[in-house]
Amino acid sequence: MRQHVIAAAELVSPARVLVLFGADWDERLLPRYTRHGRYRFHEHGFDLFRIPSNARLMWFDLWRFVDRMVEPPKHPADLLQLF
Repeated sequence: MRQHVIAAAELVSPARVLVLFGADWDERLLPRYTRHGRYRFHEHGFDLFRIPSNARLMWFDLWRFVDRMVEPPKHPADLLQLF
């Protein structure tokens, strides 16, 4: 029975999780979850804890960011510049 559960779990694609403005502890913690194949993390954002990059938060538009995440890129270089 256990083998059937494991086999079924392997057929399910990993959950896609957006990590926005991750901190240094994310770099240590997230690989543990990635190894098991249950989650696939997409990390975006800038360093909120350092000046001057944290000043960019004043102009950050969450809805624009989400819209750009879901629209297909027109060019591969567009993937590098989400906001």
